Amino acid sequence: MADNKAPRRGGQRRGRPGRLGLPVRAAIAVAVVAVVAVAVALQAGGATGDAGPSFTIRTPTDGTTVTSPVLLDVSLQGAKLGLPENGLDHLHLSLDGGLPIAEYSSSRLSLRVPPGRHTLTVELAGPDHAPMLPSRSVTFAVAG
Repeated sequence: MADNKAPRRGGQRRGRPGRLGLPVRAAIAVAVVAVVAVAVALQAGGATGDAGPSFTIRTPTDGTTVTSPVLLDVSLQGAKLGLPENGLDHLHLSLDGGLPIAEYSSSRLSLRVPPGRHTLTVELAGPDHAPMLPSRSVTFAVAG
């Protein structure tokens, strides 16, 4: 009858972890931690789930009455403003359907707007000036 305590190939004995047991268990633990980290990042909207660029107009808000100069605050995600020749994005701004102007450096602007009711349209444009997303508009009044 075979002795349960007889050495096995590689010097391992039954019932005890051998020299290869610990590295294998460590590798499994590292793999489990990595899978959990990826799941947490995806659930939190981390960098592993790149949703592309987006933007919202924070101020002015729809239907409000403000004074001039009007603070335009655009929240950008996944886009960086700068010069098109540097491969960066920019904003196109249009007041009341007028010709758009391009803004290359800031998403927070102080705009001189005359009294009355106005609609401001904002578009996120790529380096080729083509829209990256549908434009967004906000309608507001400027007190006289």
